[in-house]
Amino acid sequence: MIGVLDNPTINPHTKVRVLNDSRYATSIRTVNGVQTVGANKQQLLDEAASKPNGQVGIHVSTDPNNIVEMDPYWPAAHTHR
Repeated sequence: MIGVLDNPTINPHTKVRVLNDSRYATSIRTVNGVQTVGANKQQLLDEAASKPNGQVGIHVSTDPNNIVEMDPYWPAAHTHR
């Protein structure tokens, strides 16, 4: 499923949360008013999987601008960016 989320036609309609202690947190940039992260969704999934008790939640919405939201979580992380 993660490969589907990185598809160029779906990617603009997805949202990913990046935790403050993610290795990718420092790669967040704002481009044309939109925040982007220097990692693809597979890399974010792999990072969560590498953490003790790491998990990834997937939320599907009816909002056409934000169809899918990916939310990685691991217990050591307490806040989202």
